[in-house]
Amino acid sequence: NNLLRLSGSVGEMVHYERNGQFFTRTKPVKVTQSENSRKASVEFGRASTAASMLMKGFHPLLKIVSHKSAYHRLTSAFYQMMHRNTANAIGKRTITEGDPSPLHQFRFNDACSVDRLLKIQLPAIRVVPKSSICFDLPSFCVQDVCPEKTNAEAIRIQLICMVSDFLLDTGNVFYFDELDIAIESKSFEGGTVSIPLNGTNNKLVVWGMSVHYLSNNHTPYQNKKFTAFDIIDALIIKKGERVFFTNPERVAKPVIADKVERLPWKFKKTKE
Repeated sequence: NNLLRLSGSVGEMVHYERNGQFFTRTKPVKVTQSENSRKASVEFGRASTAASMLMKGFHPLLKIVSHKSAYHRLTSAFYQMMHRNTANAIGKRTITEGDPSPLHQFRFNDACSVDRLLKIQLPAIRVVPKSSICFDLPSFCVQDVCPEKTNAEAIRIQLICMVSDFLLDTGNVFYFDELDIAIESKSFEGGTVSIPLNGTNNKLVVWGMSVHYLSNNHTPYQNKKFTAFDIIDALIIKKGERVFFTNPERVAKPVIADKVERLPWKFKKTKE
């Protein structure tokens, strides 16, 4: 506290008034940012931009799922993704040259996850050479994944996919039809959705999946403990094939798809 009611600066001391009270503090120490710190901040900016783009692309499903702090956590995941690229110098690393594993199973709602509401093993995204990128939902017995909330009428599954380099373009967003599975059903025979492989070369392909319960009047529960939206897979496509970062030789076949608002599910035939 400044007992002398002074204002102004003398040497390294600054005297000032705020809300009728007087204070004294030292001048801030000038901090010189190192070259590596400056380059790292450039990469953090790229991560922040990528997180913002993905949040905007996934907005249709985020509207019904709690996503507090998701933007900051997603920025961190993108930054880790670039940080794992040791081939390029700091400041020159980009999203599509990093390892996307930090994005896998990312929860937009950190209070609940897809595997909690839909207790099945989801396979990795499948790339069909010269054709498409497919997500397969396996068959399962509905009673085995019966929701904890016993008065739920159905389980709703929705998928969304964003394709972008997260640097030069905004990318394409593919939003698929809702899939409602009644709780009273005995079994679900499985289904597939896909996007064209054409247009995905040198891009990051991010698949998001939401699962939430429907009440008796067929409206989604708003309780964050019964809604989930996760990134189920993220893959980088090079030369028409998925890049596997666990393999020292990066597997890498070709590939901008027309923007599609909705794509249908393809179902397996029901067993007699």
